[in-house]
This record gives sequence, C-alpha cells and structure tokens, in this order.
Amino acid sequence: GTEALAQAMSAGTGEFFTTAMLYPIELVKSRLQAAVDCDATSSFAYRGLGDGLFCIAREEGLRGLFAGLPSSLARAVSSDFATIFFGEWLLGRYRQAGGQAERAMAVPLRTVGGWCSIIVTLPLETISTRVTTARGNVSTSVAIRQLYHEGGLAAFWR
Repeated sequence: GTEALAQAMSAGTGEFFTTAMLYPIELVKSRLQAAVDCDATSSFAYRGLGDGLFCIAREEGLRGLFAGLPSSLARAVSSDFATIFFGEWLLGRYRQAGGQAERAMAVPLRTVGGWCSIIVTLPLETISTRVTTARGNVSTSVAIRQLYHEGGLAAFWR
C-alpha cells in the first residue's frame, strides 16, 4: 500500500521532469510519426528532428515547442505512476499472501501492473496524441470534445 504509493510518487515525479525537459523532441517525434509523405500541405513535412525543432520555433515561436505539454505531462506522469503503483501493489499482495519465489513472480506481477496502467491511462494517451499532432493550436479540452463527438467514450480507447 504505502510502499507502492511512495514508489509510484517517486516515478511520477521523475517522469514529470523528464517529460518537461525532453518535450520538444517528443513533439517533433510524434509529428514525424503522424506525417503523411504524399500530403505535405496538411501534414508535418520535417526532414528530421533538427529540422522539426527549427520549423516549429520559426512558425509557432518558442511556445510552439511546448504546445500540448499539459496533456503529455498528464499522460506520462499518470502512466508511470499507475504502472509502478499497480505492479508494486500486486507484488505486495503476493507477499502478504505468503507467496513463494517472490523474485520469479516480480516480473509477471509487474507486467500485469503495466497492463492495468494501459487500460487506465489510454484515454490520456489518445488525447495527448490528438493535441500534439493537430495542425494549429488545439487545447486539451477541444481535443476531448472532438474525440467524444467522433465516437463517444469508446473513442478514447483507440
């Protein structure tokens, strides 16, 4: 319980700072992955990471390099927090039940914790991807409304 919570809080805090510092790179990576080569007018036509960083700074200003940061922070922190919390919580329950071969069970139980994390945090990933790959400035609340309009709650688990 409390040990799992402490470890999850530590992981979430570390992820917050890592995501914030490396966010411009993540933004360009996401846009490059979403790019469509044959449609340069509606797609992000960067030649690579450096070009993407330069183009965003030139076209959107330095603030553009951090467009969508809040939703990405929410996704990253909650995902790391949930993965560590669920995995350690399951391992703690296993210990309390008198489970044997704790080291052998640590990987499968932490893997299940990761699966639980994905189920819980996938909506944040979907929102974050929508915000970071949108042409123009799309806020988190706009992305949520768009997704809901496109497919109701199920749209958040795509």
